[in-house]
Amino acid sequence: YSLSGKCDDACKVFDEMSHRDTAAWNVLISCYIRNKRTRDALSVFDIMEKSNWRQPDDVTCLLVLEACGKLNALEFGEKVHKYVKEGGFDSSMKISNSLIAMYSRCGCVEKAYEVFESLANKDVVTWSAMIAGLASNGHGEQAIRAFRKMQRVGVVPDDQTCTAVLSGCSHSGLVDQGRMFFDIMRKQLGIVP
Repeated sequence: YSLSGKCDDACKVFDEMSHRDTAAWNVLISCYIRNKRTRDALSVFDIMEKSNWRQPDDVTCLLVLEACGKLNALEFGEKVHKYVKEGGFDSSMKISNSLIAMYSRCGCVEKAYEVFESLANKDVVTWSAMIAGLASNGHGEQAIRAFRKMQRVGVVPDDQTCTAVLSGCSHSGLVDQGRMFFDIMRKQLGIVP
């Protein structure tokens, strides 16, 4: 039902279930997000968190952080971040990457950077999320510095990283640097534009 855009039918099936495990709740949240009922996804998280039967898990947190980013719901995102810390999910690279993306989309680059800096190991997704966050919030020079640091520490940029740094150049009017990174992308990294 969710994939067919029949969210109300999916909700009806959920309501008729005699036993709802965390996976069922996560599917409902995913259904709401997929069908552009993002606020409803946040409501489900609230219900889960307050219930005695099912607690949100790491997948729930990933889904709800995505919803927060889409809605620019910073306050709710901070609430989920607190839940992540209390639940011990903050050691998950995927959760950390989602936190960086959520804070960046909500315009809170400082908090995104705090999460980024708290990570001992950063993969290409982590670097790309931070570079994209800097770029989309008008910090083109910082996005370039992060890109260069990423290369220095030995993490190989991918197409998402290149798109992010080019976006940072574009948003900040850094045409010459953008051309240089475009050449790096093609000639050094072998990424087809």
